[in-house]
Amino acid sequence: MDFEDLVKATGEAVSWQTVRGEIGSPDFRDFALAVWLTTVHGDRGKIDPSIAQKLENYLRQNDLYRPEEDMLPAIQEPVVGRFLEALGIEEVEGHNEFRDKRATIPASAFKAAEKSVLVETCEVHAISAEGLLLTWPHDLVYALICMRDDMLQRANPQEYFEGVWAGSKAWDAFLVSGNYFSEFQRG
Repeated sequence: MDFEDLVKATGEAVSWQTVRGEIGSPDFRDFALAVWLTTVHGDRGKIDPSIAQKLENYLRQNDLYRPEEDMLPAIQEPVVGRFLEALGIEEVEGHNEFRDKRATIPASAFKAAEKSVLVETCEVHAISAEGLLLTWPHDLVYALICMRDDMLQRANPQEYFEGVWAGSKAWDAFLVSGNYFSEFQRG
């Protein structure tokens, strides 16, 4: 019954930093890997089982759900809207998972009171505008925000989103590498 619309209008996001602190996971890289692989039901032998179990217990006990996989989560739409507003962007092009469908979406559509944003009948998997790309890569649980320097001067994504800086050598699946962030993080 319009679950995505309900989540968008009334949901309260919980930061992963908070969850990590609550389960007592001192290492961000191991925590991020556990969140990702347990969400996509992947096991590449790299998950710390104690972190995975504590994470599962905490989510269940606090009635929290995992991040969305490879798409814009409804709960994040209002934040994306505020970010676009800060950048001075009035409309974006939304893309579906395979980037074969697109739609022009007004930034106002991301407000909490509006229905969840779609590209035709599909979830949003990427948003683009001149100088900006937000993309939710396939089988991953995070977005990549790519911005030109002039856009970065208008609004700092860290004021809107939780994340890490990645440099120009990073690719969309940098968690997969086993090097996690170190080699690809911006200084």
